Amino acid sequence: MFIRALSVFIVGAFGIGFAAVAADEAAHGLALGKQEYQAKCASCHGLSGRGEGPRAEMLSRVIPDLTTYAERHGGVFPSQLAWMTIDGRSLDEGVQRHRDMPVWGQDFRNAALSSPAYRAPEAFVGERIGALVDYVTTLQASWAGSAPRE
Repeated sequence: MFIRALSVFIVGAFGIGFAAVAADEAAHGLALGKQEYQAKCASCHGLSGRGEGPRAEMLSRVIPDLTTYAERHGGVFPSQLAWMTIDGRSLDEGVQRHRDMPVWGQDFRNAALSSPAYRAPEAFVGERIGALVDYVTTLQASWAGSAPRE
């Protein structure tokens, strides 16, 4: 009986530990996403994501309102499309030529390659873009029927 109770306790402790690590990683990812958004995206999309950044008026196109991204896609946040748009490297040359948005995937890769601390540049790219996608989901105005989350 003691061994069974001990086993349940150990399994429970591991479960709580894994949940805490997962929550910590999610919080780190969201903080990284917010940091990258403010550094790379807010100048055009604005801090709120509505397209009112200080550079928006200088661009030839209207900056998309990121707070309605899910709404414009049937109420479902299109994570893969957001990833591809931010990355930009897989878009054909015609699309790249006519977009004002930087190809952040290449910029992130170049940053990783220029630093001896990063041995896996695509992992660095993936971490940054994934964090940005996760952060943009928090900007959704219609998410759970509420205003954008901070």
